[in-house]
Amino acid sequence: MKKLFHLHIRKTSGTVLYRGIVKSYGKEGVLPYRSDFEILRKLPEIREIEATLSDSTAISGHFYRVARFVPEDFYKVTILRNPLDRAVSAFNHMKNDPNDLLHKQIADLSFPEALQDGRFARELWNGQARALVAAAGQNFEELQDAERLEVALDYLRSLDCVGFQEKLAPFYDKLHADIGLTVDHARKVNDAVTSNGLKLDDILQ
Repeated sequence: MKKLFHLHIRKTSGTVLYRGIVKSYGKEGVLPYRSDFEILRKLPEIREIEATLSDSTAISGHFYRVARFVPEDFYKVTILRNPLDRAVSAFNHMKNDPNDLLHKQIADLSFPEALQDGRFARELWNGQARALVAAAGQNFEELQDAERLEVALDYLRSLDCVGFQEKLAPFYDKLHADIGLTVDHARKVNDAVTSNGLKLDDILQ
């Protein structure tokens, strides 16, 4: 199978794809790190990161800062989601998962309160655009809105395949046709954490 890089934006069904990647490529072929935090802690030198990424058969994780070091010969993908749905899901995850790094800070806050708190900006303030801009090697905070949009769109255009959580079948059909990857995308992950929290309808009423 062709080498694969999955930019996993949180709360976009990325864990389902990750599990399918591990099943198809084998655990030994998949980069053991799942985030910028992990890989930068273990491999502080850029040359170490580049060598490790190059030696991997598949990469899947929250690699917003490291994405620019993934070699060109990788088939690159990501999944996007309706931004408001994603923000609500991210809020529920942080609030209901004791293992989330931001759980303690957000535990007693309402959704409106969390939206106004800069500690949660990365997840709740244009979280997907922030991830894409970072993956492109740019600093979101240093750009104007129009620049952020253009950088994010340019990065998306550089990918081989982009899926949408609301309609995943065409995305997985293309992955299967292009690189032979088969994923049971009907499976649900993390529902126990997010399904009992705030609903989008609660906000729109």
